[in-house]
Formats: sequence, C-alpha cells, structure tokens
Amino acid sequence: RRRLALAFDGFDVRSGEEGTSTEAFFHYLDGLMESGLNLSLFVAVEDWLKEEHTFLEGAHLLRLGPLDDTSATDLIVQPASGALDFDYQAVRRILELSSGHPYFVQLLCHVVFEHCAIAGRVSEKDVEAILPEALELASPYVERLWSNASPQAKTVLAALASARGARGILLEQDLRYVLRRRGATLSFAEISQA
Repeated sequence: RRRLALAFDGFDVRSGEEGTSTEAFFHYLDGLMESGLNLSLFVAVEDWLKEEHTFLEGAHLLRLGPLDDTSATDLIVQPASGALDFDYQAVRRILELSSGHPYFVQLLCHVVFEHCAIAGRVSEKDVEAILPEALELASPYVERLWSNASPQAKTVLAALASARGARGILLEQDLRYVLRRRGATLSFAEISQA
C-alpha cells in the first residue's frame, strides 16, 4: 500500500487564529491525520515554536535552528559550485551576517548569485554591495518575528542590535550592561526567556 507524504517548510502554526483560512486549513489537517489514511506529515518549524495542534502530534517535526559553520559554509558554496567561486572573506561575511540561520544564508546567497553569476566570483565587497537588496527582501520575515515577539524579547533584541561584543561575541554581562544603561529592568530569567 502506498503512503502519501506531505511536507511543509517554514510552517507557522501561530498564524492559525480563529476565523482565518489558516485555521480552517489546520482543522482540515487535523481531520486528515485522524482519518486513518496512510499519511505522513513532515513539518519544518522554527526552533522557538511552542504551540501544539492535533495534526502536529502525529507529524514528524523538523526543528529549524542555526547551522554550524561547516554546514552553513556547505550551504553557501556547494549549490553554486562550478558557477561561483567564493573568496574566504565572502563566506565569512555571509556567516557573520546570517549567524548560520538557514533562511538568511539562502537569502544572501540568492541575491549574491543574482548579482555575481556572470562574473563567476564573489568577494567580501560583493557581499557588502548586495546588503540593501537582501535587507529589503528579508523585511517581511523580520517584521513577522518582531510583531510576534513579547515586549521583553523586543527589549532584548533591541539591546542585542545596538551592542557588539569583543570579536563579534556578546557576553551575557555585556547584554545586561546595555540593558541597565538603557533603563531596562529585566531579571536574568526574563532575559533568558526573551
């Protein structure tokens, strides 16, 4: 007997608010998963996703999070192999800008490819040149993250964006210092949760 596999990438169950077409789709998936059909559901979700729906109980959840440097480098270099050569500094800059987040790695590489495919080579200067376009393309994703963030998370994110630690590393004490300087009175637990 054949099995039907449905795969969803970039799934956000929080958008299934009451009365929306997304909620109706979720109810439909609930029914499919409870129907006894020979069905497998694969769902790629953000690492921070906490909400549960009936259809997710039987699904294979793939939690997305940052890639390690080796995996992110492979994601940068391998798909364009033979068409683009990346300077070491260009790869490092993409890793730095994306923090290994798969969506941002792919977004940056997409824009780099569009601009550099003819030349066949990517330098750090090329990566810097595509940043305005990449930021514009990333805006809807970032805006969605921001609108779903708690007030504490927004405070911590704003502090993180304004601070830069030694060698690009921001220590907890650096973050706490920035928050205190800005008058934010968040406990360690609130900072950690945010």
